[in-house]
Amino acid sequence: MNTELYSRFKLLSKKMNDFYDQEYSSEEDEYFQNKKIKSDIIDFIVKSNELSEFSFVQDALLLLFGNTGCREDFEIFNEIITPLFEKNILDNKSLGKYFGNSPLSRWK
Repeated sequence: MNTELYSRFKLLSKKMNDFYDQEYSSEEDEYFQNKKIKSDIIDFIVKSNELSEFSFVQDALLLLFGNTGCREDFEIFNEIITPLFEKNILDNKSLGKYFGNSPLSRWK
């Protein structure tokens, strides 16, 4: 196991969890922070994939999809997801699988 990736994943998980406990000065600030953390998760997924650390790819995808549950989250997701398709980390079939197990599935 890559200890650097492990530490980074733990930090991203903590940031994502802490995000929901924070108070923000504005909706724009909240949106920016949400997007920043999720963009960092996307970067982590790409890096893990390049290093063939597929268990981290899986864990980070679950973290991302598990924290995508409202309209705003989905907008952010659509803005940042392109690298995962470009690097063939996700395709339409796997996207459907992850969304089916995410909080967004309640909107089916």
